[in-house]
Amino acid sequence: MKPLLSAVVAASLAIPALAAEPKDLIDARQGAFKIIKYEFADTLAAMMRGKREFDLERMKIAVNRIQAVGGVLPEAFAVESTGDNTRAKAEIWSDPDGFQAAAVKFGEKIGELSAAVQTGDKAQIGPALQAAGKTCKGCHDDYRSK
Repeated sequence: MKPLLSAVVAASLAIPALAAEPKDLIDARQGAFKIIKYEFADTLAAMMRGKREFDLERMKIAVNRIQAVGGVLPEAFAVESTGDNTRAKAEIWSDPDGFQAAAVKFGEKIGELSAAVQTGDKAQIGPALQAAGKTCKGCHDDYRSK
């Protein structure tokens, strides 16, 4: 858990300095995405698939973390920052309206997932988790190199 906490702290400290170098922005968003992946796939999806014990309180923590960390991403993409160590496509900056729409949709679906998790009903959590996952895939398809 300590590496996860370190990544959160690193991401939150790197973001406010928008005058930061592109490398700093890349590092911040990659750290944020690692946390989102961990909470989404390794916690939420694993619980729903029975690969991890279902723990509603831990699910709530996971969704809260995704929401918090996801909130820093707009600033991490505010300045064009591409390079050999990132899979961010130039379309992020050449199609800012489309990228913003994808980010808003992700936020909405994570909000719906949060509401489903609050119910504790697996029949609501499963579809909300799938819908949120589809927004991730859609953004990856359009704005991330393979």
